[in-house]
Amino acid sequence: MVETLIQTLEIGRIFQIIIDVLTTALTFFVYLIWVVPLIALVNLRKIELQKQYIKKFNWQLFELKIPKQNIKTPKAMEQVLVSLYAMRASLDPEEVWLEGKVCPWMSLEIISSKNGIRFFIYAPDNQRNLIESSFFSQYPDIEINVVEDYTKEMPLNLQDGEYDLYGADLVLAAPNPYPIKTYPYFFEGGKTINEEKRADPISIISEVMSNLKSDERIWIQILIQPAEDVLKKEGEKIINKIIGKKAEDKKTSPIITLIDSIISFLKDLVVALYSSLASSAKESKSDEKPQIKFLAPNEELVVKAVLNKMSKLAYKTIIRFLYIDKKSDFTGKNIGAIFGAFRQFGDWTLNGLKPQDKTKTSKPRFFVFFRNQIFLKRKKDIYENYLSRSFPSYSYFPYADIFEPSVLNVEEIATIFHLPIDQLVEASGLRRVEAQRGS
Repeated sequence: MVETLIQTLEIGRIFQIIIDVLTTALTFFVYLIWVVPLIALVNLRKIELQKQYIKKFNWQLFELKIPKQNIKTPKAMEQVLVSLYAMRASLDPEEVWLEGKVCPWMSLEIISSKNGIRFFIYAPDNQRNLIESSFFSQYPDIEINVVEDYTKEMPLNLQDGEYDLYGADLVLAAPNPYPIKTYPYFFEGGKTINEEKRADPISIISEVMSNLKSDERIWIQILIQPAEDVLKKEGEKIINKIIGKKAEDKKTSPIITLIDSIISFLKDLVVALYSSLASSAKESKSDEKPQIKFLAPNEELVVKAVLNKMSKLAYKTIIRFLYIDKKSDFTGKNIGAIFGAFRQFGDWTLNGLKPQDKTKTSKPRFFVFFRNQIFLKRKKDIYENYLSRSFPSYSYFPYADIFEPSVLNVEEIATIFHLPIDQLVEASGLRRVEAQRGS
């Protein structure tokens, strides 16, 4: 009698599971048939509007000529980046979806050729006053001139001629809240500029760039676009995980909630098929109180580093570089040197920079067919993206970019891009101001 009752209950439970699965499948089917196409159409419309909006930008290239006797550390450049953050535009949903508006961005650039090393900013012309005021406040003797785009000295279809290239976009190797090494580390804990012992992090980059042959070129651009509170949200999750604190439940979009609920249900379904105790186990887990644990020294270091990064303004950032040389002389020696120069910013316990796999100009490892075609297309794409200073401002799929830009704060960006100190200018053939401004 008891066995019959148990069997009846089990059969009823199985039927209930089948009904739940069919209900979920029907909901998911309706979502795929109606909701997904609707979202795709709206998103495609937004993309077209954004393309038209970006075309209206009138870009200019500003050359930065280093002042004589520059003794400013990267801290000065950090303050410049804080000021440049004013380009941030607070966009309403109506402006984004109906007008295609995007937040403007800039490109911080270092280039090298037989004519020496030069520094530039590529930006919309309506940001000129902001750029000049930001730099003059920290570098009163700097010279800022509008110049012809240096990329025009090379053909539009580079590979069809006598030149070849290697390029890649560099992104963070670990999640955004983990910082890279920054200038306080290189400048010996913040010692003053008057002291002899210092290690300017840009010195390795300039050393690589100052030893080029007549036809070699190295172009580096750092695209920056003001970021929202991405670091705060992601950073809090990381810190809560390290200290053992349960994160608060936050509201998400209905689409994400629906997808999460389906995935969660399917997971629970698998558990239920193999264990009738799954529900009770869940209840016992939900009653557990989170415990704040004591931190090991390395965990404490990570928490402090993440908090420090979160405390400063941040930009969505893409670091893009090209190495160009004649096909007859093309060598990988300088490519390795460039990667080595960027490797100095890495910290094994925190973060570093790595090439983005979808953009680096190497043959794909897992494609047997069309390897050469993919290889050539990657070269074409990275070159065109550099010329246009392309920033992924829109996505063809909701919640999924080809790749997501990294988020670096002003201290990190200033470490990579800043006007070098005076001794380095003398050693590297960098362009400096010929006369004092106003004299």
